[in-house]
Amino acid sequence: PIWLPAQTRLMSFDCTRKFESKLTLKEIAKGEAKKHLEASGIPTDVAKRKGKMFAESAGILMEHISAKHQQVQLFIIPGRIEIVGKHTDYCGGMSLLCATTRGFTMTLVPRLDQTIRLFSTKFNDHVLFHIPSEKDTKGEGKNE
Repeated sequence: PIWLPAQTRLMSFDCTRKFESKLTLKEIAKGEAKKHLEASGIPTDVAKRKGKMFAESAGILMEHISAKHQQVQLFIIPGRIEIVGKHTDYCGGMSLLCATTRGFTMTLVPRLDQTIRLFSTKFNDHVLFHIPSEKDTKGEGKNE
């Protein structure tokens, strides 16, 4: 038998969820994402927690880009409990796992250049890196 702490609440999330909404960063920062999460079927307590996480990340993004930016994408990536089969699923093996309401969120705003800037609300830090375009890497790493 498998014993889980009584406070562990399992949900039927089986993958990353992307939420399509027309919310702006300003609306997300004000906490409007919570309503959209609830409307998509996420329980109120989870929607409240994740909505707060989205609001925090939107606030940080607004410090760096225009608040009226319209192309905002929200993602919830659930945590998972691996019961058996750890490290076998990505090798084609069998695994028994379930998703939890714990996990992390991602607020994405597309850029027009080849730069990615990742902000962490937990560590109050960011990292910036450049993805080379195809012309920058022509002939590299290819079997010719």
